[in-house]
Amino acid sequence: MEEKNIIIHSILLVPMLMIFFSLKNGETSRNQHRPYFRAMSGVNIIQIISELIYLVLHTHFKTNTIAKYTGAFFMGISFVSYYVILSLFSFYAYAFISQKKKISHLWASITIPVCAVYALGWFISCFNGMFYNVQSDIPYRGILYHAGQLGGFFVFVDMFILIITSVKSVGIKDSIILLNFIIFPLIAVLLRKHKPEISFMPISISFLIMLIYSYIQVRQAQLIKEQEVQLSKDKFAIMISQIRPHFIFNSLNSIYVLCGRDPEVARKAINDFSSYLRTNIEILENDDLIPAAKELEHLEHYLNLEKLLFGEDLNIEYDIGDINFKIPPLTLQPIVENAVKHGILKRKGGGTVRISIQAKDKMHEICVDDDGVGFDINSFPADGIQHIGMKNVRERLYLMCHGNLDIQSIPGKGTWIKIQIPDDWY
Repeated sequence: MEEKNIIIHSILLVPMLMIFFSLKNGETSRNQHRPYFRAMSGVNIIQIISELIYLVLHTHFKTNTIAKYTGAFFMGISFVSYYVILSLFSFYAYAFISQKKKISHLWASITIPVCAVYALGWFISCFNGMFYNVQSDIPYRGILYHAGQLGGFFVFVDMFILIITSVKSVGIKDSIILLNFIIFPLIAVLLRKHKPEISFMPISISFLIMLIYSYIQVRQAQLIKEQEVQLSKDKFAIMISQIRPHFIFNSLNSIYVLCGRDPEVARKAINDFSSYLRTNIEILENDDLIPAAKELEHLEHYLNLEKLLFGEDLNIEYDIGDINFKIPPLTLQPIVENAVKHGILKRKGGGTVRISIQAKDKMHEICVDDDGVGFDINSFPADGIQHIGMKNVRERLYLMCHGNLDIQSIPGKGTWIKIQIPDDWY
């Protein structure tokens, strides 16, 4: 039987090594749960190799005292690996679910001390047999075996509650895949009760990692590539939505008039205009995040030009308390442009646009409010190009920095837009 175990574990190493080296760290910035999955794969490889060493020593050198204790040590590493994998899975599930809904770190964090205590207990057990005796000819359960199972069951219950309460956000299929990480190890525990000579746990963990890799990781990597292609196509659409011919002509005409009336103001307007065009064109060459301060500077250039065109009908208020973070380029302008064109300028006598950037509850929070005409939230009033711009902003916020955008509006009262970017996403 142990010879079969050696063969099975040797075969398992091949796909696990392939999965581990196929997961490149460079793709983790837009997929926060990927590093935990790669870590699980790596620890599972350590678990398989440790059990292989134990099986070889236990099968062929069982009468040798040094080999017996060496084998016990590596079996202890295997048990420790199992609890490390449990803890990593907790963080994997947390990161995966937190992409769809806001949840507390506590779900994953509470598993660390539990897994650490039981990992130590099972490692010691390999030498004193309190949970499981691995040094006898046929391994058997120790006197505290059932107490040794409580740590794993605690993590299973914790993760079960998290997954079940997140089904609506995550989806049934993904929830079932995640639940398998609880079901398979439980089955392995039950099987080992009847067949203690067979190492079911590393096998079940390996199959689970293969299942998650083939269903979730590969699918999400493909989805991210498709979204990146779509965002690349939309780059031109969002640039066009920012650089409109009538805006350029009106700005140039105003600057022309100012050149004769107030050359100093005209020079400032030319600087605003050139900076505005330069930033819009740069998005075609670079999709990387930019400092919030630079994004705010670009917005100020745009609003200076709008103020030049509409005078007292347009008032701007700033409340800036947090700029130490990064944001996708051209995030704020389409939002503020909507506030100006579809809110303030449609109201008799104009109005005020307020831009606030603050740090709140581990979030970078950006608020753009106006007291314009407002609209029915169920029938977005913007034209086609502007709608593409807003849609692009929401998608880029989510894909590039895990941010979200919320819109609220009341007809006749105004519109409130809030962007939240977590401060720990990178």
